[in-house]
Amino acid sequence: MATVMQEAPSLGEVRGPTSNADARVRLGCPRCGHEVAYTVLQDVCGACGAEWLNLVYRGVTRDDIIQNKDPLGRTSMWRYRNLLPVIDDRNIVSMGEGVTPLLRVDRLGARLGLRNLYIKDERGSATGSFKDRAASICISKWIELGVSEMALSSTGNVAAAFAAYGARAGMRLWIFMPQKVNETKFTEVLFYGHHVIRVEGNYDQAGVLARRFAQENNIPADAGIRSPLRRESMKTLAYEIAEDLGWEVPDWYVQAVSGGIGPLSVWKGFRELYELGVTRKMPKIACIQASGCAPMAHAFELDSEEIMEVLPHTEIETLTTGRPAGYPLVYDVVKKSGGHICSVADDDAFAAQEMLAQEEGVFAESAAAVATAGAIRMAREGLIKPDETVVTVCSGKGLRDIDFVRRRMKQHVMMSVPGDCTDFTRFREGRN
Repeated sequence: MATVMQEAPSLGEVRGPTSNADARVRLGCPRCGHEVAYTVLQDVCGACGAEWLNLVYRGVTRDDIIQNKDPLGRTSMWRYRNLLPVIDDRNIVSMGEGVTPLLRVDRLGARLGLRNLYIKDERGSATGSFKDRAASICISKWIELGVSEMALSSTGNVAAAFAAYGARAGMRLWIFMPQKVNETKFTEVLFYGHHVIRVEGNYDQAGVLARRFAQENNIPADAGIRSPLRRESMKTLAYEIAEDLGWEVPDWYVQAVSGGIGPLSVWKGFRELYELGVTRKMPKIACIQASGCAPMAHAFELDSEEIMEVLPHTEIETLTTGRPAGYPLVYDVVKKSGGHICSVADDDAFAAQEMLAQEEGVFAESAAAVATAGAIRMAREGLIKPDETVVTVCSGKGLRDIDFVRRRMKQHVMMSVPGDCTDFTRFREGRN
């Protein structure tokens, strides 16, 4: 059990004004209350040694968010920069991430009996996933803090995003990836010119090796969910969803999870909007796991803050964290929100993936399909009511893990035709 969570009133706070502009971004300790300017890379409290530090912001007002303006002179997630951790705009590393569409999906919604179903579609980001938001924020702040080299672990989306943004920033990255990651992802990450290490083991083991390598070579390692910066990295999803809904908040926010950074970050974003008086309520948070790697779902079913490590046996590579260190934080958020954690089978995810493509024209990655499959399960079980507003996240493009789809496409028949064909009758009859 995480005692820090018991003493922490929230995942982050928006504080009152200050005369010191450089003190806008602060690191706060939820255990002892110690607070410092975020000018040095750190993941533990310098006063008491506690982990799970929070980023807090001073001098931010409601109008700063509603009347946001992009410092880069174009539309991107950086228009919310008053609640983002980079102090000097010159350090921002961006490729236009964010401001992705919120698609109303009425055909799929009608099939599920949901009248207000939306998909936050992240496929159009620079590398095709919502991890571009994390890469832009983290690498921008790392650059501001003087970091030029970093070790990290990933199952694909993080690796691709951080490799692309790292190349743009001139950073040197050491990226540790499990051997089961498909060759498409390995090729993409390698092409950005960083050092990629294939680990003969799972994602958790890749993370251990990344940290060990960093320690032995005296370079920083990405702390994952333990990093206050990483837990900050995708909260702009919340800002955009609320803004697109007319500064209203959905009843449910549904996302597939592996380690849990995404929901924690998005919850913090919704909380900041609420504390500033921009919105009037908080959403219920639903976290969906693949049943072949569902330690959070198993613990939540037992109403327990304790988690048991599992050995992943799912084909959905991006959801293979067998030992999620941040589960107590996720449990706390889900409980506070009145939300839910559950799991779905790989085949159910594929069925949802087909449904998204054939009903709405959205070819989503398998992890995104897990979120949709979870919403389907919750609707069928009555946890989501027909009139509630539901936002699920399409976290990335389907081509990123095309092998998952190919293994299940036996029922799909591609018809062929000779170049001089004059009789198409057999095609209308479904014969090749």
